Amino acid sequence: MNLAMLPARQKRLADTIIECGFRPTEFDFEPLSNEAFNLKYKAIPAFQMKYQKGGNHKGYFNISPGPNQTMRKDIEIAGFEKTLVSLKQWLDYLRENVEVVNPWDEVESVKDEVFGDRFDSYEELLDDETIKMFDQKLTMLLEYFESQNVDVAEIKEDIAFLKTESKRAPKRSLRNQFMGIVLSWFVTGLVPPEIVPEAMEYIKRLFASFRLIQLP
Repeated sequence: MNLAMLPARQKRLADTIIECGFRPTEFDFEPLSNEAFNLKYKAIPAFQMKYQKGGNHKGYFNISPGPNQTMRKDIEIAGFEKTLVSLKQWLDYLRENVEVVNPWDEVESVKDEVFGDRFDSYEELLDDETIKMFDQKLTMLLEYFESQNVDVAEIKEDIAFLKTESKRAPKRSLRNQFMGIVLSWFVTGLVPPEIVPEAMEYIKRLFASFRLIQLP
């Protein structure tokens, strides 16, 4: 445990996350001091509660998503109790966006057709052969977007993240991260809307073997 923040405070943050319907393992947590921290939602890394210097002498948190369907909001640090309130608010905004009805019904079918119910475990890890195959297919996915003249700067970072996570994340966490990241590409416009249907079909074909190799 990083003692930049007292363990009792770290526990209260974790308890708040659980109370709001999430699991602490769904987040990357970086304590910076006894008052400040960075918290990132792994499935959609752009969604985070990030400490910034400035504002009052204690600084402030930049949260994304923000209230009323805004992309972000700044919240000044005014004591740990108020920070817990701000954390709860941010988690509510996060849940609203994570649970939103998918604007493309095909996204859910990608999860079902690619992963089925064989990636439901929070304990099992991928074996070495599957990790290698997943890595190769992620590379092919990046090459596909490059061939479609998509700006892949951010996509390349996300794919590198998924490759790293495939070596350490449980199956269900990896599935959720994969789906969250793919959805974020479409929602934010990184993938142009006119090629979304084709991209969906390509992803389903490319990763279809994952369901097959998990079947008995």
